[in-house]
Amino acid sequence: MDFRLFVFLTIIKNNSFTKAAQELCISQPAVSKHVKELEKHYNTHLILRKGQSIHLTDTGQILFQHALKMEKEQQALEFDISQNQNQTKGQIKLGASSTISQYFLPKILAAFKREHESIQISLRSGNTNEIEQMLDAYEIDFALVEGAQRKTSYAYEYIYTDKIVPVVSMHSPLFFAEQNNISFKDVIKQDIVLREEGSGTREVVLNSLLSIGANTNDINNNTTLGSTEAIKSFLRNSDSLGFLSQLSFGGSQSLKPISIKKLNIERDFNLIYFKGLPPTGLGLKFIKFLKQFNTNS
Repeated sequence: MDFRLFVFLTIIKNNSFTKAAQELCISQPAVSKHVKELEKHYNTHLILRKGQSIHLTDTGQILFQHALKMEKEQQALEFDISQNQNQTKGQIKLGASSTISQYFLPKILAAFKREHESIQISLRSGNTNEIEQMLDAYEIDFALVEGAQRKTSYAYEYIYTDKIVPVVSMHSPLFFAEQNNISFKDVIKQDIVLREEGSGTREVVLNSLLSIGANTNDINNNTTLGSTEAIKSFLRNSDSLGFLSQLSFGGSQSLKPISIKKLNIERDFNLIYFKGLPPTGLGLKFIKFLKQFNTNS
């Protein structure tokens, strides 16, 4: 790949000439020189500077999309050559929303790493909104997120169906209630602990509660916590009701899943990446491994 294009990509991904120079370990004038050479070659402006920010021209946007594809092709080429030499090398840069990164992916990544010891793995975690921001900023190559399709610029591939269960501790009156006889009226009397705004788990739980007849005013959400483990710890010491992925529950004796009439909460885990820029090389190999691992589990 032409180094000038690589410099151009690095500028856009960092939204900064200065940060690009730091990442590439070259001077800022050298970064500007490479861009000017590209603009001279294509006989057009590619980047416009406005204060501290930069913006792509229409031609710059075209070049950026093609350069991204060229970068993917180069990564695939290097991977194929390493495979031909019986050496699987490269780096996987992926993101995953909190539940997936904490309870679903680790054992799969460990199994993949055992088969390919020379690879590097970088896993970024956050709620669904944060992961989408990382993908938009090209900080990761692809991601796994929870819930429904949200952006038309992404391609979505189904990976797994997760079940979310209502959970209480022995401090809650629902702990001793007769199973399959708990109604929504019983639920709305409880403080309901939810994840933060932007969380895929929060979104699917609220939508499911609304689907069985709740309205926003019914939902007594006075406690919002930023992680599943925080919710589990909170529930062990309160009479509140929480909602946990079945992957995170782990048969805890201090917490008990309960059954609420008409309430069945399921959500899909989806692989996401930009349309037209599917994972290649090592990333594609991992995704095939992920799907096969899930099928065999």
